[in-house]
Amino acid sequence: MTHHSLPSAPLVNMDLYSGNIYMTPTVNITTVFAVLVKEFRRINGNCTLIGSVLRDMQLYVVTGNNQNPKLAGINPAATQYSANDTIYKVQYGGWAIRSIQYLSHDADIPAQNLTLAWNAGIPMATFTVTGNGTPNAVGHFTGYRQQRCELYSALLFG
Repeated sequence: MTHHSLPSAPLVNMDLYSGNIYMTPTVNITTVFAVLVKEFRRINGNCTLIGSVLRDMQLYVVTGNNQNPKLAGINPAATQYSANDTIYKVQYGGWAIRSIQYLSHDADIPAQNLTLAWNAGIPMATFTVTGNGTPNAVGHFTGYRQQRCELYSALLFG
């Protein structure tokens, strides 16, 4: 990807699977850039161009002061968000039900609404959220495992 028209650190990047474009502009700027996507297929053993799409976009970049929302580490005793909760990995062994609360917080004023979600990637586990779509959404993970289970704070804000 060529990225001369938009100074960004890191450089402008595109996720090849989702098509999402990521950038962190370093200057206020009005710019136009284009994305050309080509699709190739192997036909008779040769990579053959079967189509392309070109999209141009205009961006107007201004300085902002938005802070990223925070997700506290795992603290079984916590009842509210604390930036001091910094454990992000917990190992449990044996047959047991484990419950963990994930407390979120947005420091912006006014606070922005947060959405917690997960990919259901752990068998025999559930994840529910109270206050989803509010500035202080709380995730509740419950899992039942036979063997050792490593749980990571790996939730996405949307």
